[in-house]
This record gives sequence, structure tokens and C-alpha cells, in this order.
Amino acid sequence: MKTNPVCWLAFAVLALAGCGRSSGPPATASHALPEPPHVAACEPGQPGGRLVLAVPAPPRTFNPIYSPDGASDQIARLLFAGLVQFDFAKQEVVPGLAESWSATPDGKTWTFKLRRGLRWSDGHALTSDDVVFTWNDVIYNPRAKAPLAGVFRASNRNFTVSARDEQTVEVVTPEVFAPFVEFFGTVPILPRHALGDAAKRGNFGTSYGAGTPPGRVVGSGAFRLKEHRPGQLTVAERNPEFWATDRAGRRLPYLDEVR
Repeated sequence: MKTNPVCWLAFAVLALAGCGRSSGPPATASHALPEPPHVAACEPGQPGGRLVLAVPAPPRTFNPIYSPDGASDQIARLLFAGLVQFDFAKQEVVPGLAESWSATPDGKTWTFKLRRGLRWSDGHALTSDDVVFTWNDVIYNPRAKAPLAGVFRASNRNFTVSARDEQTVEVVTPEVFAPFVEFFGTVPILPRHALGDAAKRGNFGTSYGAGTPPGRVVGSGAFRLKEHRPGQLTVAERNPEFWATDRAGRRLPYLDEVR
């Protein structure tokens, strides 16, 4: 997958969030870890600390589907997660919100198994219904005019995305789509409970704009939005509902803030 230097920096931030070694008290989680949590490969460290980054411009939006600039894309990667992640060090796809995935022999039907007990940053349950919402109600919704829609078509037809149960998502492609897991799986999943009304009204494109109160930006990434002062600073704090741990079983990320 090709990416720009800003995207590389965003992934570097996620790596630091999982493997930092500064000290400080960890935030308290609202719910238990999902089953199974994602276990980071790095050596266990100590929680706490703040990472400060300088960027040339403020984010224009916190909506991960409409991130037209580097700053918006960078913060979106901290706040949201996909079914899978791309490990740039290993140059391979690794589990994300989904603990596993499989394909039929013809390569056209894919099944993702979500971790049981996933939570959004506001504590609401994250299920396969959110995955279906992301694709059928947003990306494939003509009224949303999602820029990603055209990428995920084959023979001029959309992929069929459905839920078998709360933890199982099935995706059928009209024909074999070679980069399926890497492309489809890394698209940020969106919360139906927070954005469903906007999708119905047809104004999803303005949701999670730069003026949205931080507490209303709900995601499932390593961090959640804490503060935004346009042109001055954006602060993301650790998400206490994050779905990853270190090898000692301690919930990640270690960093308290990314500023």
C-alpha cells in the first residue's frame, strides 16, 4: 500500500502509543477487554507521558471518510480503526477490530470475525452492525458521496456487506479483488449509534467537522479527541476502551496524550 510521509508519521505515532516507556498513572477503563484482545509484539513498558508533534496546518475535519488533507488524515488514524491494520515494519496485514478472517476457495466471499466485547470510545458496544452501517449506509450511499465508493466496486457493482451475527461480517465481491484484505479491511469503521441520523438525513459529509465538540467524536482507535482549538492545537487522549494490550496484559496505549 502506498502512503505519504504524513501517513507514515501517523502509524509511527500508533507504534509509540503501544511501546512507550515513560511513567504515569493509566486511565481507568469503563469495560473489560474484548475477547481476545490484540496483543502488541513490543516489550512491555510503563504507562504515561505525552507526545507532542508539530504540523503545518490544523485538521479540517475529524471525519475519517472525508480526510482531504494530511493533518485530518493523521488525527483520524489515531481516533478510528479498521477491521485489520497494516504493519509497515513487517509489510503485512495484521488483525484489528477483527481477530481473524477467511475466504472461500473462489476468493469472492470473505468472512471477518470481530473480537467479542468491543466498545466504542463512549462505551457503546461495537458490533457487525456498525460495519454494515459503514458500508451500506455511508460509503455505498449515493447521498453521502463518499470518495471511497468507486474503489470498492467490481464489474461496476458494489460489494455485498452483511452481518451473520453480532461478531461476524460477510463480504461478497462480484469478482476476485486482489488487494481485498489490505484495502477493504483498513477502512475506518463508523458508529451507527452516533452517525446513523446524519446518514439518514443525507448530511453525513458535515458530521465530525472541525467544530464538533470533542466528546461527540466517537471512535475505536487508540486515542479519543480531548480538545481542539483551531489553528492552535489538537489533543487526543488515550482511549480507555481500546482493544489492545501489551504482552503483560496491560491495556494500551501507554501514552496519556498526543498533542
